[in-house]
Amino acid sequence: NPSQLLAESSGAPCRILPVTFDAVDEFVADLHGVDRLVMIGVHGSAKKFHLELFGRNQVGRLSDVSGRVLAGRIDPEGPTMIRHRLWPAGLPKEIGGERWRFSRSAGSYLCNYLSYRILAARPDIRGGFLHIPSVEVVPLDRQQRFLRHLLDVLDEK
Repeated sequence: NPSQLLAESSGAPCRILPVTFDAVDEFVADLHGVDRLVMIGVHGSAKKFHLELFGRNQVGRLSDVSGRVLAGRIDPEGPTMIRHRLWPAGLPKEIGGERWRFSRSAGSYLCNYLSYRILAARPDIRGGFLHIPSVEVVPLDRQQRFLRHLLDVLDEK
């Protein structure tokens, strides 16, 4: 998984989650001592990096790797969407030599599920979800450069 390779090579503390709803729920429940969090996942058809703007209170009908399906609202009592709190205004249009774009939909699978759960459960954390393209579209060394520069930009803001 290129998101795992990217996170592990970033130099920042990271945790790799299994592709299950239960793993996300355990991660959210056990997350302590964190004030800023970049979440990373692969967007299979992306041509550039996507900085997600929202976590949406919706999950699709795809099963996770354990076979569990959670279709519908993530939190029946929660808001329809929650804005990410990490991406500052004025980000340069090119970071580390790579173009990126804001995205209004993190999909309806585990990337969005993780995003929404973190944002809903931990309003004290400045969280943001980064969707990366496949390594066939943007090779890993370029993705590593992008992430390093993105983290530097976030440290400055």
